[in-house]
This record gives sequence, C-alpha cells and structure tokens, in this order.
Amino acid sequence: MNVLLIDDHPLYRVGLKALLTGLAPGSVVVGVSRVADAPAAVAGRSMDLVLLDMNPPGSQHLMALDETRALFEGVTVVVVSGEEDVALMLAAVDAGASGYMPKSFDPELTIQALRVVLAQGVYLPAAALRQAIKRNGHNPLPASAPAPAPAPCRSPARSSNRCCRGCCKARPTRSSRVSLTLPRARSRPTCPPCTARWA
Repeated sequence: MNVLLIDDHPLYRVGLKALLTGLAPGSVVVGVSRVADAPAAVAGRSMDLVLLDMNPPGSQHLMALDETRALFEGVTVVVVSGEEDVALMLAAVDAGASGYMPKSFDPELTIQALRVVLAQGVYLPAAALRQAIKRNGHNPLPASAPAPAPAPCRSPARSSNRCCRGCCKARPTRSSRVSLTLPRARSRPTCPPCTARWA
C-alpha cells in the first residue's frame, strides 16, 4: 500500500507512519508538509491513500481537500485534523473525503478508523454522524460500508448473557466511535447491560 501524508508537523507524520506500517506491513509512506510538494514527493508513484491535514501551509480547510483530490483523482483521501467542529467534518465528507479523523484520537481509535476506510468504508466520529442523521433524516453513509468488529462484553456476567452477547455482535460499541451501518430506524437494545452501554 502506498500512502501519502500531508501534514506540516514532522512528529505527527512519524507517528502516523508507524501506525500505518504496523497496520499494513510493507506499506510505502511518503510525507510532505504542503499539498504543493506532493507531486514531486511521490515521483509518479500511484497512491492508494492520502491522509490530509486540513490546514497545511498554503491551503486551508476545504481548499486543501479540493487541491489534493484534483492532484490525486480517484484516490481515497481522509482528513486528519486538530479541528473537531462537526460542521467541518460533514463539509469534508460532502466535498469527497472518505473520512475525518480528529488528531485527538488515540492510536487504537486511529487504527479502527483506518481499517474502516481501507475496507472502502466512510469514517465519521459518532458526534458528526448523529448530526448528519439529524440533518438528513437518515444515515448518510453507504449502507454497504463495513463496520469494524465490535468490542466484546468485558464483564463475565454480561458475556454469559445471551441477549447482551447478541447486541454486542450486532452493533459497534460507543467506545469505538465508529458509527457505520447503523440501521435507518434504530431501536435501542432492551437488555439492561446493552441499554446502559448505549445510553
């Protein structure tokens, strides 16, 4: 897998590179500070994924996304940003991004988000997806987008509860912050353990 990182913070690029090579061993990861530096850095190599900071030098917000998508037409672009404004997250996906990952995510959440995107899904933090559903009246993400494996029940008592076990298999937990393939008419689980998890 060939990945391009566009971010003007070298330390953050190093951290993302480590996560990517751990997630997909053998990946080639190229890092640049500006969108304008990207064509020379990839040297004609075809990219599979671009991780883009929303505010690289010389570009800002959706301008950076538009410029990147024009340079790498058809390539999956995911926004990685320190800004956690829900309106900006939704605008980025509306403009063609395959996801939005806040930089406040810990490594585990970042890996979960990357797995969703690499499986041809679209990633949004839960708060952004809830707002999108409220705005549009339905889940705006593709119905076929795969969800990551949900975390199992941690309590032995819950693990032995057939109802709770079924709920955990059917839905991702809130801790994953991944809200893909939610049913359009979502009903809350009826068993007390799962209801508490989704309160």
